[in-house]
Amino acid sequence: MKRTTIKELLNKKDIGCIACVKGWVRTKRDSKKVIFIMVNDGSTIHNLQVVMDVSEITEEIRSQITPGASLSIEGLVI
Repeated sequence: MKRTTIKELLNKKDIGCIACVKGWVRTKRDSKKVIFIMVNDGSTIHNLQVVMDVSEITEEIRSQITPGASLSIEGLVI
């Protein structure tokens, strides 16, 4: 899938589309059921909030998502 910048996503406001974003983790917050990850790709000063279900990733991968880690995320824009 073609990469979409965070700036493009925020300008288009394509609610309901599938997008692929690549960037770096700014912050991560965990709860029992979901993980909140703020991602920035350098295209804008604004971050993109990614919400993931805890059951979708392994504990090993979850522990590697730290500030500064690079991610490639594909999902539904809400």
